[in-house]
Amino acid sequence: MILELMQYTTLHKVERYCSQQTTEKQPYFAVMRLWRDYLRFAVRLGYNTKNSFVLFPKRLIQAHNHVADVVQKMEEKELREKMKLENERAKSLLEQYRKIYSWTDGKLSVVVPEDLFSIREEGHTLHHCVANYTQDVADGKTIILFIRRNSELTKPFYTIEVTDESIRQCQGFGHCGSTEEVQNFVDAYKQKVLKPLKLLAQAVS
Repeated sequence: MILELMQYTTLHKVERYCSQQTTEKQPYFAVMRLWRDYLRFAVRLGYNTKNSFVLFPKRLIQAHNHVADVVQKMEEKELREKMKLENERAKSLLEQYRKIYSWTDGKLSVVVPEDLFSIREEGHTLHHCVANYTQDVADGKTIILFIRRNSELTKPFYTIEVTDESIRQCQGFGHCGSTEEVQNFVDAYKQKVLKPLKLLAQAVS
């Protein structure tokens, strides 16, 4: 992420901007990831990233959500057709994931999405950008999983992204970070599910 951000500015400015945007709810590396995604969207929209107003938005979350929304609306029709094809490719992958990554501690559960359309709905409901990850899911580049309360299994709560058996991000409504309850659950999930999978992958390789 740092190398990607340094395509737009210096390391010193990357560190300074991320530090300025960091809050208790948005830790440093979450800010870095959010900024990277914002810039990717900005480039797709043809924004001039050499302009400091574009490159260093004062309110990163709002700027990120705005460009993500613009990109989404601009490509909505094209995405629907594209996603129909992607969804066909993703079906077998999601079925495999369902057997491997589903887990519960009795109160919370990790649920594998039914299809790519449910991933988009997750992003819309929780106001974060996971809707833009469907192609990577279809291509097998990343895995999107849902955290649900067992009492409300169909209601979006938190979303996690898994790559190489490691959790890259865990976000709730509006990009909020994990509560203590969710973090404890995620830590248990890492030990019970992801760690054994990683050890197995290492043994096979």
